[in-house]
This record gives sequence, structure tokens and C-alpha cells, in this order.
Amino acid sequence: MKQKPKQYGQNLIDSYITLFHRKVKRQPNFGKLTLHILIGQLPSIKKMRIHFGDNELDLRISGCLFKPSGSGGGRGMEFLFQVMESLNINTQIVTDIRPDSLTGTSEMVKEYDPKRKGEYKVVKVIRGALDPTPEKDRKIIDVLIMNEADVLFDSKTIKDTKDSMLCFQIALNPMGTTDNKIGTTLPNGQWLEFNPECSLLFISYPPDNLYDTMVKRGFLQRMIVIFNMISMDDRIEISKELTGMLESAVTKESEYNDFVKRLSHVNEYWTDKKLSVKINPEAMDCLGNLVDEIFNRLDGINEKTRKSLEEFTQRWIEHTWKIAWHHMILRLDNHLTLEDVKYARGYMLPIWNQLIGLFEAGFTPFLLDVIEMYKSICNRDGVNVGNRIFQNELIDRMAKKMGISEKLAMNKINELALDGWFKQTDRGHNAMISLSRMPKMYDEMEEK
Repeated sequence: MKQKPKQYGQNLIDSYITLFHRKVKRQPNFGKLTLHILIGQLPSIKKMRIHFGDNELDLRISGCLFKPSGSGGGRGMEFLFQVMESLNINTQIVTDIRPDSLTGTSEMVKEYDPKRKGEYKVVKVIRGALDPTPEKDRKIIDVLIMNEADVLFDSKTIKDTKDSMLCFQIALNPMGTTDNKIGTTLPNGQWLEFNPECSLLFISYPPDNLYDTMVKRGFLQRMIVIFNMISMDDRIEISKELTGMLESAVTKESEYNDFVKRLSHVNEYWTDKKLSVKINPEAMDCLGNLVDEIFNRLDGINEKTRKSLEEFTQRWIEHTWKIAWHHMILRLDNHLTLEDVKYARGYMLPIWNQLIGLFEAGFTPFLLDVIEMYKSICNRDGVNVGNRIFQNELIDRMAKKMGISEKLAMNKINELALDGWFKQTDRGHNAMISLSRMPKMYDEMEEK
């Protein structure tokens, strides 16, 4: 396939997102997450490293999507499977998260000996999902997916689950390093050791203990974490969009094949080439500013929340580096430019803002929904956010959209007021309410 620069880089990304969003509606950031998981597992790109001093990072990307049930994650996963199959990248959904299934085990099996004309017992090693050791008739998993990861996140005390989370954490460390090595003793006493090379994709509804999940589960800091809330209005619009597609044409096979060929060419282009990156001065300045942008967004946040978020900062900076390198590689170039860094910054900073907002809100999706309802009433009435609206109208809207009683909605409003999010004035039928403060994620969005 002839090299045509205009067909690569951002054009290639746009082609994927167009195809993805024909499958999945209103799942912001999820499409690009799956694309970069895919890019990081292309064989020629998987061998590359980002070097900084005596340290290095591989270019794998892993991610976690928190979303409500029935909001399109499955369709996105289906499309990811399709593309990866076309590129001979092995993807596997796992439901068994016991340590043995991830690391390996051994068992006695019977085999037939034609010379003795009889069966005999032999110990067989069964390698786990994270083990990339090649064996005859065994497919190595490149991307491991948990579509119901709430099973993992909701468990607090089961030892097997904790051991599995440790395995995932090790798998996400820089590939080939000592920190990336898993060692285990098999039931037959044999020592098994390997370095995981796969990427991970977890899809889950937001668990009740989301704060503990984010802070105390060490592997989530090593992933790009997306939190997509879907309101009833969103569901209505999604249903309308899907209904409107009943008479639309199916994506032409030639369009899909053209995208796969171009991405395959990216892999072939870099197969025999060494990535020796030169960073343009403007790109280096932008990378330096990125550090300030990541940390400055923590200004004004209470100390406990800030300390929790600080644990994510270096990882988030490194995620952004990887995304920028991906963009450069897709351009078939080894000069990192401002274009590459701006793309990565434009993807990662809004997700960072969202994560900050979740920490600020105490990981209460309920609060974010109520703020959206409050804002919609303000926008309809032509008043600014922070101005007063009738409390009864907000309560009525909460009850209808959330499927709860007006009494429960009132109790929730009172709780949010006690936490300092809303200010209530007057009493009785004419009671008014105003938003006292806005999560930082909204401040950043308003500036843009």
C-alpha cells in the first residue's frame, strides 16, 4: 500500500472514530480509548519504548470504563473485537478471575502411549491468561477484557480477588521490567515465572465503593479511567438515533477494509525501523506546560482529596506521553511535534478534569445528575448558574427522571445542602435553592 501521509495520523484516527460511533452512541472518550488499546498492541509498536533518562515506558494502553448498564459498551467491545481479529490481535473476555486462571496451574492428565499400548499419567502445566509463553495450539492473549468488572471492584475481602488485582497491577507495570514479573508455585511444586504483555480493558457499572476502588486499588492509577453517566434524556436521544438508523445503509465493506489496511500498513512501516524520537521545541514546551496543567487543576481542592489525586498525576502524565507517541507513530514519523502533544493533551485533560470532579463530589454520581438538572432549569429560565430557582421544580424533576419519591428527592437535596453544595432560602411552597459551588470539572469546561 503506497504511503500517502494525508491518509494517516489524524485522518486514520477520525476514520476509526467514525466507524466506532456508528455502533456506539453517546459514549464520549470510549472510542479513542479502544483505538489506543489497539495501537499499543500492534506488534511493531509493542516493541517500542519511551526513554526518559534510565527509565522507559512501553506503549501499551489499558483502560477502565465505568458506565450504567445498557448504554452501548457491549457494541463498542464488539467493534474492537472485529478490528483486532482483522489485524490478528488476540482478544479474550475473561469471567474467571481466580489467580490460577490468570497465572497458571497444573493437573494430572492421562495420555496414551502407543508403544506400551496403554495410558499413563503425566503432569500438565495449564498457563494462565496473563502468561505470554508461546506453546503449540495456544493463542496468547493480547487484550484481556472483563465486561462485568463490577465483580472485581465490589469484592472487598475475598483473598483470591485481592491476589488477582495484584496480578493485574503487575501486568500494567512497564513491560519486561522486574516490576512486571509474576512468579507462582504450581500445585505440583513447579515454579512458574513470566512477564505479562497484554493490555487490559475493564467495563463496569459504578460500584457503591467507587472511592475505595479508585484510591485503594493500585492498578487503576495505571489505566485511563473513564466515567460516563447516561441520563434518561441521553437514553431517549440514543433510542431516537438508533431508530433513525433503521433505513440507513450498512457501512460499506470497502470503507472498513480501507481503514484496516491503513492501520496494518502502520504496523508494517515500523516493523524494521527503530523509533529514535526527536522532540520539536514547541512540543517540548507543551509537554513541560502539561505538568503544570495537571497539577494546577488541583488548586483549591481540600487536602484529603488532593492527596488522593496526587497519586494519579505522574501516571496521567505518562498516559499523555503514550497517546502523543501513538499520534506521531500513526503519522509515520519519528519527530514529535506540537500537533501530537496537542492531540494527547486534548484527549487526556478533559478526562482528568472529570476524575477531579468525581473526587470532589465524593464519587456520588447522584450529585452530578442533580447539578445537570439544576443547570438545565437555569438555562431554560435564562438565569445564571448560582442564581435561585424554585426548589419544588428541582425536586419534581429529580423524582421523575430518577424514579424516586418526592420525599426521597427532598431528603437528598437536604443532604447536599448540608454538604455545602446547595443553599436553600425561604420555606414552604415558594422555597428557593441555588448552587453554592461547582465541581472543578465544570469550571474547566466553562472556560473552554
